[in-house]
Amino acid sequence: MAHEIQHGNRMLPPLPLKPPSSEMELHPTGIYTFAGASASHHPSEIDTPKSLGDGGVYDDADFVTQTDPQTQQCSSTEKNNNMEMQKAYSSSQAAKGKDSRKMHMFFLYGMMITCFLMLAAVIFLFLTKYSAVSEELKELHLNNTEMTTTVLKGLDDIRTKQDIIQKSLRNDLTELQGIIAFLCKHMSISYSACPPKWRARENACYYFSSNTKTWSESLSYCAGQSAHLASVESDEEQAFLRDSISTKGTHWLGTTDIERDGKWRWSEDDKLVTISFWDIGEPKKGYNKDCGIMYPNGSWAADACSLPYHWICKKRLIC
Repeated sequence: MAHEIQHGNRMLPPLPLKPPSSEMELHPTGIYTFAGASASHHPSEIDTPKSLGDGGVYDDADFVTQTDPQTQQCSSTEKNNNMEMQKAYSSSQAAKGKDSRKMHMFFLYGMMITCFLMLAAVIFLFLTKYSAVSEELKELHLNNTEMTTTVLKGLDDIRTKQDIIQKSLRNDLTELQGIIAFLCKHMSISYSACPPKWRARENACYYFSSNTKTWSESLSYCAGQSAHLASVESDEEQAFLRDSISTKGTHWLGTTDIERDGKWRWSEDDKLVTISFWDIGEPKKGYNKDCGIMYPNGSWAADACSLPYHWICKKRLIC
């Protein structure tokens, strides 16, 4: 029977077996390998080509050896050592990777903490600055409020004193006019003539404008003529004014409630209006209608002082 012998990955042709001779017997025990292996062999365990028979042709370098168990143990130990070294290397690489990741995580956490601290510092500085600016603004506002209050109080005092002076002058002028009228009547002194374009009635002259102005502008014009916006003191005077403007449109009168809403007074002497000829529903409260007008039919109404109308000036005559 022929046996195939494996040498590495190459299969050798089967060796012819020869019956054992009396001179030497083959011992088919153990594992046969080709010569050239790195393992050592015992001389008694080596079978020469002659002992295997004369039928085959073999290379001088090829001879069969039996593997030593100690060699197998050394190979296994070497393999185990290699595997352990590979495992140790893998473990060291894994440990280095873990250490690297830990370092990256620590660096990232450090950066996050640093950014958070910087943000907290910026917010703290902003709040501190905002608080300081708010306090300064409060102080400025209080100072401004105090100054405004002081100025307004001073203006109110000035207006009050001015009103007192104006009322005193009006009273003095009224008394003076009364004295002059009494003297002219009892001394039979005739009144002086009215200026050109003015119309005379009893002891007064009246001017009816041909153009239009606001209430304040009309008042200033009359003051420049030593006169006032017309006041109405009787039914006869009302009729005279109505007939004079019947074909000329709406005219300003000297009545107003600018100083106190609803309290209508004459601009000439600041006296309350006692005789009035208001139209139905007039004077209307609110709507900034603080100045009096006379319609062409003679009825009165309240309107905005900024509107342009004709006007009537009234000047009292002195004998």
